[in-house]
Amino acid sequence: MIFHKVASPRVRALLVVLLMAAVATVFVVVVTRVYAPVYYRYVAPFVSRDITQISHAYLNISYCNDIDVAQKLDLYTPNSRPFGDTPLLIYVHGGGWRAGNKQNAITKLYAPETVAHGIAFATVGYRLTGTAPYPAQNDDVRCAVSYLVAHAKQYGYDTTKIGIMGDSAGGHLAAMESLNPTEVVDYRAVIMLYGVSDLWNQIANYHDRNAVKYLGEKTKQLADKASPYHANLKNAPPYLIIHGMGDTIVPANESASFAEALEQQGVSVTYLPVIGASHAFVGGDYHETFVRSRIMQFLLDHLY
Repeated sequence: MIFHKVASPRVRALLVVLLMAAVATVFVVVVTRVYAPVYYRYVAPFVSRDITQISHAYLNISYCNDIDVAQKLDLYTPNSRPFGDTPLLIYVHGGGWRAGNKQNAITKLYAPETVAHGIAFATVGYRLTGTAPYPAQNDDVRCAVSYLVAHAKQYGYDTTKIGIMGDSAGGHLAAMESLNPTEVVDYRAVIMLYGVSDLWNQIANYHDRNAVKYLGEKTKQLADKASPYHANLKNAPPYLIIHGMGDTIVPANESASFAEALEQQGVSVTYLPVIGASHAFVGGDYHETFVRSRIMQFLLDHLY
């Protein structure tokens, strides 16, 4: 009846267009905010988990002016983005800062897992200590993040929905990246798997030669400067910290202390000790039985 009271057919047509646009907007919002999380939580777990089946794979991308051959990243993105902007998870590999590579078991497990859940996955290579000591590794991670942010439109993910994850030494690098003040990215989630958080604890109490080689010198002042535990934690993003209680390389109490320090600063942190698990969860199927589901739940809670 309202339309009939409007004398001009053009005005009536305009009102119809505006009404249709409003309905379409509400539909998109509902699909993005309601249906998407349901889909990625309950349907995505049944999608293929083979990394070779990810059709949108961009391999060996140079991210830092080709200073070193190790400065490459691989990026995997979902086949389509029907439910709004795609989040991004950045992964930093472990290996005592001296070894490891971006195509490891973690990448092969979590790249297809995250992509199936509508999350893009980037795995970052960086210079190792045989090439350059601290802060080269941290600088490379920062350079890779800057590249990913600068090319977000090209690859189709949302720079306001970024998480970062690392294991062991990579967990240390991921944590330091998330804690260093920057205008490049505001992280929504950080995941540390059996990561180093206190370098001086590693050096003084566990005689960690990899940590000494990473720093380039054996001083507490430098070790504290390069440690997440001694960083400014006040405005840290939400953390998920997972550590094996049987770890003899990086002790679980180090992660427990770091989690407590985060909590004291009002940071949202979840610390999950894994009973019986050694470093890197060697000798147990912990990712399949426990860890993977908690990681994906954390990402879905914080990136959507």
